[in-house]
Amino acid sequence: MPLFDLPTWPEPPPCADSLPGCYSSYVLMVDLDGDGDQDTLFANGGGYYTPAEAEPIGAWRNEGGTLVEAGPTWFGAFTGRLRQVTAGDIDGDGDLDLIAPDSWAMQPDAVFVQTAPGVFVDEGPARLASASRAGAVRLGDLDGDGDLDLFVSDWGEAPPSSPGVGQVYDNDGAGFFHLRAGALPADLSTQGTGPIDVDLFDADGDLDLDLLIASRQGESLLLRNNGAGLFTDAGADLPDQPGPYVYGPDACDIDRDGDLDLVLDNGGRGASEQVLENDGEGVFVDVTDRWLPTNPRLDDNEVECADLDGDGWVDLVIASLSGEERVLRNTGAAFEPLVDDFPAQGDSTLGIELGDVDGDGLIDAVTAQGETGRDFVNKSYRGLSTGRVDAWAWVGPAGLVGNGLVFAVRAPIVGDVGPLLPGSSLAVLLPDGRSLTPRFVGGDLFRADLGAPPLQPLSVTITLTLADGRQVMSVSEVGELDEDSGAPADTASFTPTGDPKEGCACTSAPARPLSLAPFLLGLYLARRRTRRSS
Repeated sequence: MPLFDLPTWPEPPPCADSLPGCYSSYVLMVDLDGDGDQDTLFANGGGYYTPAEAEPIGAWRNEGGTLVEAGPTWFGAFTGRLRQVTAGDIDGDGDLDLIAPDSWAMQPDAVFVQTAPGVFVDEGPARLASASRAGAVRLGDLDGDGDLDLFVSDWGEAPPSSPGVGQVYDNDGAGFFHLRAGALPADLSTQGTGPIDVDLFDADGDLDLDLLIASRQGESLLLRNNGAGLFTDAGADLPDQPGPYVYGPDACDIDRDGDLDLVLDNGGRGASEQVLENDGEGVFVDVTDRWLPTNPRLDDNEVECADLDGDGWVDLVIASLSGEERVLRNTGAAFEPLVDDFPAQGDSTLGIELGDVDGDGLIDAVTAQGETGRDFVNKSYRGLSTGRVDAWAWVGPAGLVGNGLVFAVRAPIVGDVGPLLPGSSLAVLLPDGRSLTPRFVGGDLFRADLGAPPLQPLSVTITLTLADGRQVMSVSEVGELDEDSGAPADTASFTPTGDPKEGCACTSAPARPLSLAPFLLGLYLARRRTRRSS
């Protein structure tokens, strides 16, 4: 049974290449204009490791499920050689801005600040003052102060073999970025070069953002955050990568044990996918043979996690350059390939993004085309599966980081700009009756600023209300992070509406929110005692 319908896409804009469409390396779905639906952005220009003609940012505004070209309206006459773009509220004014670093240091990095709904002004020279050689870019609170910092990868002068890993830029709180010297270890390029993608995710459960950097040559890199934006090499906790290269990995909880595992495209033997299981403390084990008994060896470019059938287990959607896009269904014990899941296109896909394009609640897909083939026409696939973008959600463990409460939110799709739960709202209720609205701070983490340092332990109620009124609630006693383990010291775990661990029933009628805090807290503390004694 097909999971995605025949692709449709508006007429592509003219670009410098003689083929139809622009050379698109990356696609991002995000509600950039704040009207409640998912817009689509493409990073265009250049080749994979070859500078080429500058091209405009591909931008398509979503108008009730109809995609309307918005690039010239939003970004004017801007052209560049972009490998990736990222969006986030860099200046704390409540709307999203866009960062588009150059991939060949041929022009200043662009920082498009949204000054009014749908009005973007490039203030890059004042706010970032750099010209990058960027293969990847992400926004996230790397130093724990509540604003969005910036990581820009650096692939050097002659990628993929030239030295270079990346730079960390601190946000001053007003959206101006300053290079932090010494944020990364100095010798990482001896392990891997040509960094072409990066994921911000909480690898070890200590509620800060660690880095996974995909290397085109050598090993991919795992860097552990000390909570203040200083990273150490955690490569010893990441198994060797037998495959030839990695372009677009993803972090997701494949086994539903509450921590984030890793799936690396082309990271396995012979350019097959590689699956790495997390032990809960950021130490990974290669479980590819168990989870991928059938694994074709193709030149893939990205893997995305999403629950396509609403059963609470995240499946894998793979974008392929040499083959067709495909889906691997998670049975709970292994990933099994599906047949005729995508219409055969024979195109060269460099990126894929999942979301709800047409507003029907089902999971759609958008692909970015480039490198080879007869045309570079990007595709939008209409979802036909039973999985919904908001089928279920978890509100994860919480902890105090400085003067803020930080916690995770898991959903059927967690993209590069966070969990995709359209029409939802988050609230944190404090004992004094105050209700706070948390901000997204990267990965799948949110933060509510509490003001003055709170008395500890602090009893909080975190409520996630989905678009149809269903609620996910966590009642927690939280304190500062444990100095020894780095984990939340006193917290209840997630309390989902219809527990995916027991078989998700979250698409049914709204369930009464439950608090499992005392029971889950006891399990958590028992687990800590067991780990410390081992």
